[in-house]
Amino acid sequence: MFTAYSIEDFVGQKLKHKDFLIHRLENLDYLPPQSIKTPHKHLFYEIYLLEEGSAIHNVDFNTFHIKNNNLFIINEEQVHHLEKNVSQELKGYRILFTKDFINNSLIPSNLLFEIMYLHNIRYQPLISIDEHSELHTYAHLLLSEYNQKTLTLENIKALLFLFLNEVKRNIISEKIYL
Repeated sequence: MFTAYSIEDFVGQKLKHKDFLIHRLENLDYLPPQSIKTPHKHLFYEIYLLEEGSAIHNVDFNTFHIKNNNLFIINEEQVHHLEKNVSQELKGYRILFTKDFINNSLIPSNLLFEIMYLHNIRYQPLISIDEHSELHTYAHLLLSEYNQKTLTLENIKALLFLFLNEVKRNIISEKIYL
C-alpha cells in the first residue's frame, strides 16, 4: 500500500487555496514533507516544467529521465518517486491542482481528460518542449499571480486554462496520438 498525499501535505504553512499550488523547483528541498523518499501517490495532478537540470522520475514502476525543457505530468493516483541528481540544481516549476479545482472553474473538464487521454495512448508522461514555448510564459504568470497578496482565483484558473491548452497543443504537435 502506498501513502496518498494531498496538496496540503506539501506546504509548511497555510495554503492560499487548498486545491492549487505552484512553486519554483529551486525551492523543492525546502518544502515538506522532506521525509518522502519512497514511491507514493497523490490526490491531485502534478506537472513539472523543467528548465534546467536532470532527474529520474519513477512512475508506475517505469523509469523516465527528465532533463532541460521537459514537461512531466503525473495523474492523480499514479505511484511515483522523483530522484534528483544531487550535483545539479533543478530549475523550473511544479504545478499542483485537484480535479475539484478544474471542475469549479471555467476550464472545460474534457480538456484535462483530452490531455490525459492523448498522454495515455503513448504512455509517456514526458513531453519535450521548445525552450521558447509559451508554457514557460504561462508558468511564470501563474507563479506571479499566485504570489500576489490577494489571490485572484479567476486569474489563476484562466492562466491554468491557457497553460493546459498549450500542453495539449504540444502533445498534438508531437503527433503522439497517431
